[in-house]
Amino acid sequence: MGGRLVRVSVSCGGLGYLFWPGFWGSLAGAALAWYFSAYFLPVFLAVTAAGFLLCKPAQDAFGVKDPQRFVLDEVFGMMVCLAGIPLEPGWFLAAFLVYRLFDVWKPWLIGRVDRMGHPSAIMWDDLAAAVPAVLIVQGALRLWS
Repeated sequence: MGGRLVRVSVSCGGLGYLFWPGFWGSLAGAALAWYFSAYFLPVFLAVTAAGFLLCKPAQDAFGVKDPQRFVLDEVFGMMVCLAGIPLEPGWFLAAFLVYRLFDVWKPWLIGRVDRMGHPSAIMWDDLAAAVPAVLIVQGALRLWS
C-alpha cells in the first residue's frame, strides 16, 4: 500500500489534517456508530482491523512514531465507548466528552500504553482511554435509565 493511500486512510479522508484532529476523528467514530448502528459490529471490526494493520505503514508514511494525523485510532476508541449505548444524542455526547477527556489527559496507565514504543501503541492507548470512559458512561446509564 502506497504512502499516500496510507495517509488518506488513517487520517480518515483528511480529517486528521484539520485543527484538533483527535476531536474530528472521535466525531467520525460517533457518526459511524450512529449511522451504521444496525451494522455496528462489522463496521467496528473493519475499523479495528484497518487501524491495527496500518499502524506500522503509517509510521513509515509520516516518518514519526505516533502521527498526529492518524485519527483512525480515535474512530476506534470512540466506537468502543459507544458499544451498548442507546441511540440517543445525550448518551452519545456524554460518551464523546468522557472519552475525549481520557484520550487527551492520558492519566496513569493510558500514558504508559501511549509510550510503549510498539507501532500498535497508536491504537492501544485509545482502547486504554476508552475503558474508563466506558465504565463511567455505562455506570451513568445504569443509574439514570
